[in-house]
Amino acid sequence: MIYLIQYFKRFPVFLESPIRQVFLKLTQEQANKFAQRKLTNSDFHVWKNEEKRIVGMASVHKYGKVAFTDGVFTDRNERNKGYAKFLMYRVTEKLLNDGFIPILYADRRKVVPNHVYKSIGYECCGEITEYKFLN
Repeated sequence: MIYLIQYFKRFPVFLESPIRQVFLKLTQEQANKFAQRKLTNSDFHVWKNEEKRIVGMASVHKYGKVAFTDGVFTDRNERNKGYAKFLMYRVTEKLLNDGFIPILYADRRKVVPNHVYKSIGYECCGEITEYKFLN
């Protein structure tokens, strides 16, 4: 579970977010409860290595028949072992089998992950514009 907690501390969406500051102030017990809730959510997917340790994660958000996947993450010490590819292949396969249209949010600037996504059938079909609320 420690890797799940580290995931949320390093996850890019938190880097410039006030949410990250709140998360970093959680007690160990609060962080464990948060991680446990995530692990019981059927739309939060993990990949475990041979030692049964969580090494990769992804979140799915379903809206009607469309399923958006984001937050794909592999532990830095476990990269280049194919875990993200296996994880995304299984997540995508399940979504397709369940009748969803899978859409993946990915950073175009990250060459390696995008190569992985393309190798399992994803293709770039547009860009997202992000807005930041200013007080």
